[in-house]
Amino acid sequence: MVVPYAAGGGADNTARVVAQQMSIALGQQIIIDNKPGAGGVIGEDNVAKATADGYTVLFDASAFSVNPSLRKLPFDATKDFIPVSLVATAPQILVVPATAPYKTVAEFLDFARKNPGKLSFASAGGGTGSHLAGEALNEQAKVSLMHVPYKGGAPALTDVMGEQVSAYFGNVASTLGYVQSGKLRALAVSSARRVPGLPGTPTLAESGLPGYNVVEWNGVFLPKGTRPTSCSSSARRCRRRSTNPR
Repeated sequence: MVVPYAAGGGADNTARVVAQQMSIALGQQIIIDNKPGAGGVIGEDNVAKATADGYTVLFDASAFSVNPSLRKLPFDATKDFIPVSLVATAPQILVVPATAPYKTVAEFLDFARKNPGKLSFASAGGGTGSHLAGEALNEQAKVSLMHVPYKGGAPALTDVMGEQVSAYFGNVASTLGYVQSGKLRALAVSSARRVPGLPGTPTLAESGLPGYNVVEWNGVFLPKGTRPTSCSSSARRCRRRSTNPR
């Protein structure tokens, strides 16, 4: 299972949960292969060119649908993959260093406006959900936070905690634990509703940005040409159907 982002990020954490359950269902080990870089393109290209034998799976995120509009790709996102399933949709948490002087979105935006060019936001790469969430904040709040792309959520989180970058929209799966442990401060969540794990943290819409609603998705894809399969739970293995793929 290729995850085109660094280990420890939101997509990677979710993929490991899925891989564990797949291993149980299929009766064989599923290996996670992190291939980060270029907003997911490096890992996506690896799967697009993989042998279509059912043994290589792509676990991707929102950037998969955004990349074609941002850059020239070495593959065709609509023709070189078979979409298998939507796995999850998740809100993001706008986090800042625990020692930051601002404790609310209003204070954060006020600081940004009074100190142009001083604040930045990290992302898991260009075109990722964290990138789009930051740009949506820039546009709606009329601020200019500098974008700092990383190869995944884990290194972005590390640099926010280390005060190397000012803020980050972190996937709940990778970020909530750091907020609950006090290593990061949550200012708001990106979804239309509050996150159950952070009932006291407002949404960005509640924080003065009406209509703001950005969520990230995760999904599974196969290389084109992969034949359909059916599973026999009693034999705990997959067997190929006799029908040919269209």
